[in-house]
Amino acid sequence: MQTRLSRRAFVGAAAGAGLGAVALSLAGCSSGSAKQATKVRYGDITSTTSFPLTIAQQQGYDVQNGITIDKVPYAGLEAVTTAFRGNEVDGGVGGIATIVQIHSQGVPVQVVWGSVMFTNDMLVLNDSPIRSYEDLKGKKIGVFGGAAGASANLFRAVCQAYFGFDPAKDSTIQYGAAPLLAGLLEKGEIDAFLSLDPVAAKELATGKVRTIGDIGDIYQQRTGEAAFSGCINFMESYAEKNPAAVSGFLSAFVEGVKYLRAHPDAWIELSKSLGVDDPKAANLVRDRTVDRLQIEWNDEVMARQIRALEFIQKYVGSEFLETIDRSALTTKYSPRSA
Repeated sequence: MQTRLSRRAFVGAAAGAGLGAVALSLAGCSSGSAKQATKVRYGDITSTTSFPLTIAQQQGYDVQNGITIDKVPYAGLEAVTTAFRGNEVDGGVGGIATIVQIHSQGVPVQVVWGSVMFTNDMLVLNDSPIRSYEDLKGKKIGVFGGAAGASANLFRAVCQAYFGFDPAKDSTIQYGAAPLLAGLLEKGEIDAFLSLDPVAAKELATGKVRTIGDIGDIYQQRTGEAAFSGCINFMESYAEKNPAAVSGFLSAFVEGVKYLRAHPDAWIELSKSLGVDDPKAANLVRDRTVDRLQIEWNDEVMARQIRALEFIQKYVGSEFLETIDRSALTTKYSPRSA
């Protein structure tokens, strides 16, 4: 016996069937999108440069651009460099000078995006007689990292080019971790120290220290060109096989930067990952970083970075970079919208 449905029941059943079909259709699209998304294993360290990628994951910018970002955490840049040498990641963070150097040594990795400009202040105690870089001659200066670092060598080059002395010869340099140097400055065991965030922001927030200038700002004021310290890099084999994924990754990074510029409060929560719990210090991190994160990478911007490396090499010599291999940098994956 055939069951007859009332008009209301019929409409309800039809609507239900329609919704079911839509649900199945959406599920199919979702499944298809998941299959199309390309996984990117990205070697990363916790820093302000990683903030745009964190935002990209939180806001779904990675999936929207056809990728899923799998952050592989490392303790420091040297560990990421080792990962490049071992082909353990698809891409990763790095310093431009370091990538240029290891590329010339045969490691098939390229800079595909300059991510952040130098942010390295020379800090002194508030009551210090040191007022400018000229006053650093003959002083005991702390420099974070080691003698081979890009920041350490830009500092040397800036002092020679614009202030008439080489701190490696005319002053005493003590290399070390930024937190350690901050303690030595407070004790009066060094006269000044070249720092980086978040240590610089945390120290400035205490009101006990002041800056006599940022080496990146000094270089830009003198040359009219910004120099980048950090960059996004990809193994050449991965990029050649997955060019759309690399471009999608860069698009997600750019969208993350734009979000951070539009949402200043986001910095307070993100800064906690750097051990910055003081909102004042977090706001300093934001103010000192937000406009240094980059949303543009083209042939001219890339050429400026080559000139910055040449500037350092001119004053420091081959002990910084033996050769500057231009093929270590590329713009071929830059998204058109950037």
